[in-house]
Amino acid sequence: MYSIVISFLLLFHKTYKTLDRFVFRGISSIRELNISSCGIENISSLAFQDLTLLEVLDMKNNPILGGGLPRGLFVPLPKLQRLFVSGRTHATSDIIPWKELSNLTEIIFTPGSDDSLWNLAALPNLRKVYFIHCRFGSVLTPATTQAFRNSTIQELAFITCGIKTIANGTFDGLSSLEVLNLAGNSQLNIDNVIDVLSASSNVIVKTLILDLVGSSSSPFVAGRHERPGCRAAWLNLRKVSIRGIDIISINSGFQNCFSNLEAIALGFNTITKCGNSWPQCVGFFIGAFLHVRYIDMAYFMVSNTPGLEVLSGFNNPTNWVKLNEDYFPSFKEYTSETCNPHTGPSNFDVSWNKTCIWQALPPCLTYFKADHSFKSLFAPTQHRQCVQCSSNTLKYLNISSRFTASTDITGLNRTVLGLSELRTLDASKFGLKFLDFEVLQRLPSLEIFHLEGNLLGLSLLSHIPRHIRLQDLNMAMNYIKEFPADMFINLVALQHLDISKNQLNSVRFKLPPSLKHLDLSSNLLTSFDSSTRLMMNAMSLLVLHLDHNPFQCDCSETSFIKWYQKTVTNITNRGNIICQQSMRTRPIMMIKTSQLEIKCGLTVNVVVISSVVSSVVVLMATLPVIVYR
Repeated sequence: MYSIVISFLLLFHKTYKTLDRFVFRGISSIRELNISSCGIENISSLAFQDLTLLEVLDMKNNPILGGGLPRGLFVPLPKLQRLFVSGRTHATSDIIPWKELSNLTEIIFTPGSDDSLWNLAALPNLRKVYFIHCRFGSVLTPATTQAFRNSTIQELAFITCGIKTIANGTFDGLSSLEVLNLAGNSQLNIDNVIDVLSASSNVIVKTLILDLVGSSSSPFVAGRHERPGCRAAWLNLRKVSIRGIDIISINSGFQNCFSNLEAIALGFNTITKCGNSWPQCVGFFIGAFLHVRYIDMAYFMVSNTPGLEVLSGFNNPTNWVKLNEDYFPSFKEYTSETCNPHTGPSNFDVSWNKTCIWQALPPCLTYFKADHSFKSLFAPTQHRQCVQCSSNTLKYLNISSRFTASTDITGLNRTVLGLSELRTLDASKFGLKFLDFEVLQRLPSLEIFHLEGNLLGLSLLSHIPRHIRLQDLNMAMNYIKEFPADMFINLVALQHLDISKNQLNSVRFKLPPSLKHLDLSSNLLTSFDSSTRLMMNAMSLLVLHLDHNPFQCDCSETSFIKWYQKTVTNITNRGNIICQQSMRTRPIMMIKTSQLEIKCGLTVNVVVISSVVSSVVVLMATLPVIVYR
C-alpha cells in the first residue's frame, strides 16, 4: 500500500453511483474534492475516512442528496470549511448531519435547494452563505432569513434567484452581516434594497454587490432620493459594485451619499445624463470618490458613446460565488497606507482640455481600472503640458482595452505626467504604434509595465533609459522583428521579460544580469548563435520559455543542439520542445548529436568526393582536345 500526493481531485460526471469505504484509500493528501453531478445514489458513512485534510467539498447535483446522507459521513473531516450542496429534498428529512460540520465556514446552495437544507443553527463558525439560482418566489421575506438570526454570518448572497422585492425586516437581527450580494436579480429595484437596509436594525452592510440588478425593468437614478440627506445604507457602504445596470442619470445626491466609499465598480454602464455639463459630471465623481482607493470603470460610458460589449463573465453565476474577492482583487494591497484627503468645494469645475486628467481623480486613489472606457482621454489633443499635475497616491493604473485599435495613440507620455508613486501600469491592447520609453523617467516608482497586444513593431523601438525599480516588462504580441542590442541592459532590476508571440528570428540583444524569467515562446527562432548561448550560460538562475518556435536540427545546428541538451539554463518544457529535421519533427532532447555528426560528416565527404569526381571527369573530357591541338 502506498500514498499518492494529490491536493485536488475531480471525478467526472456520472462516474460513480456508489462511493464505498475504499474509494479514496491511499490519497489522504486531498484538500479539495469535486464529486458534483456524478450520479451518486449511495455513499458509505466511511467513504471520507482517509480524507482528514479535506478543506473543500463539492457534492452538488447528486441523487443521494434527495434521500439523506449517512450519519458519521463528515466526522473524519475536521478541517472541512467549504461545502457545495444542492438537489430537491424532502421537507421532513434531515438530509445533512449539520452537527458534524461544526468547523464549516462557508456553504454554497445551488439550484434545487429548498428550506430543508437551512438547518444552520448547528454551525457556530459559519461566516458565508451563498444561494445561486435558488427560487424563493418573487419576494424575499423575513421568513427566508430566519435561519440566520443572531448568527455569525458575515457574507450573504442571493444570486440570480428571481427576487423582485425585499420585504421590510428581512435583514433584521443579522448584526454580523457585512457583505450582501444580490447580483443577477434583474427585476429587483435598487432603491428597494437601500430602503430595507436603511430601516434594518443593527445591520451595517459595508460591501454591497448589485450587478445586473434592475437592469431590465427598473432603471437606476444615482442620487434620486438623496436630497437633502442620504439614506443610512449608502453612508454605511465602503465597497459597492453596480456593474451592468441601467443608470439613467447621476445628480448631486450621488456625491453626497458615496462620500465614505473606499472601492467602487461601475463598469459596463452607460450613463444617459450626468449633471448639466461634463465638468459638473466630473465634479460629482470627485465629490463622491473623496476617499476611494479602488475604481473599476471598465467599459463605462457617458451619453452618446458606443454601445456596451457583451457582458462576459455574467453568463455563469458560479463566477459570483466569491464575488467580493474577485471584484476587488487588489483592494487590500492598495489600502495599507493612510490618506487624509484635501477638503475643497463640493463641485469641481474641471475642463479636460485645460488640465491633466489626474487632477480630477480622487486624492486617495491607489487603484484605477478604465480599460476601453477612457480611451479618448489619452489622445494628444486632450492634453496640455501641466507642471502642477500630480497624483501622489495612485499606484495601479489599468488603461487597457480589449480591442487592438488601428489608431495611432501617442498621448501616453503626457498621460503619466506626475504619477510619481505609480507601481503598475497596464496599457495592453491600447493601440500603441509608438512609445517613447523616456516615459519611464517620469515614473520612478514603476515596477510592472504591461504593453502586450499593441503595435510597437510597426515603428522603430526607442532606447530604454536607466530605471532602478522596473521588475516586470511585458511586450508580447507587438509584431516586433528585432530589438536594439542595448534595449534592456539599463533595466537593472528587471526580473520578468515577456517578449513572446512576436516575430523574432534571433536574440541579438543583451540581457540584464538581474533577469530571472525570459519568455521567447511563439517567435521565429531557429537556433541560438554562440554569443547568445554564452550569455544564457552566464545567467544560471534564468528560467527560459522557448515553446512554439521553428527550431532546426540540421547539420549546421549541432552546436546549438548540444547546448540545448546540456545547458544549466532552466528551459521550461525542455523535453517536449521540437525541431525540424529531414522533413519531420522530433523533440530536441531526443536528437543524438553523435549520429548527426557522423551523418553530417558523411554528407560533407560525399560532397567533397562528388566535387573531385566531377573535376576529374571534366578534365578527362577536355584532355584529348588539348592533346589534339
